Amino acid sequence: SATRFAQKDVEVEWYFDPEIKPQSVGEGSNLVLPNRLNEAFAFGPKDFPEIDATIKVGIYKTNWGKSNTPYLHDFPSPHCGLHFSAPKLQEYVEKKLSGHVNIKSENVLAENIDADFIVDCSGKPKSYENHSFSEYIPVNSVYVTQCYWDYPAFNYTLTIARPYGWVFGIPLGNRCSIGYLYNEDINTLEEVQLDVQNVFDEYNLKPSAATNSFSFKNYKHRDNFKDNISYNGNSSFFLEPMEATSFSTVDVVNTISERLWTNQVNKDQ
Repeated sequence: SATRFAQKDVEVEWYFDPEIKPQSVGEGSNLVLPNRLNEAFAFGPKDFPEIDATIKVGIYKTNWGKSNTPYLHDFPSPHCGLHFSAPKLQEYVEKKLSGHVNIKSENVLAENIDADFIVDCSGKPKSYENHSFSEYIPVNSVYVTQCYWDYPAFNYTLTIARPYGWVFGIPLGNRCSIGYLYNEDINTLEEVQLDVQNVFDEYNLKPSAATNSFSFKNYKHRDNFKDNISYNGNSSFFLEPMEATSFSTVDVVNTISERLWTNQVNKDQ
């Protein structure tokens, strides 16, 4: 959002808490991210090392459907998405926007900010009283393992159906992030840790001790545009990211916010 509105003729203040580190999950994108980075910073292959980026030609799906026939859900040529390091992407954007926006390293509530308009990207809600939940997404937990390598072995995101859920594989320049999504109300973390070994073996990956596991909810904000505040990112929504559509949704929220604030549309529309 800071990148989007910094390109407008407005004064932007960006508040963030440097003590809250971005997690190395959700590190794949569709076409929106590279397009936005290119528009804002003339981002291209020369900048890939700064965010550990690799080209994403599509999503390779394995074990889905009755036939279990693998297939590549690819982007239309010549377009491509990106795989990237989430911590390094934040550092890159902060560096590029320094001098163009007023960056304030502090933890603050949106309602305590004195501004004409506010985009609240404060992350996962501490309370879900203003959110509604999805009834039909069966996974609620993830176990992530970082597998380090010398160079990427493939240029697409893996999505692999497994007995307890599904696995994503995100190939970065120096590591492959393997995440096993499952339902903790049905299966245990120990079962998942055992089953994911099959993925490591199939793709010749060497799991490291850098692992992470957490539970999550699938939700959306019931009143996403309230007074002068719009909610975006995880403060607005979270849906399990099989198709990496979060960036598109973030972009749509930013567009609607701008149109609301410039009286091009109203909330009823």
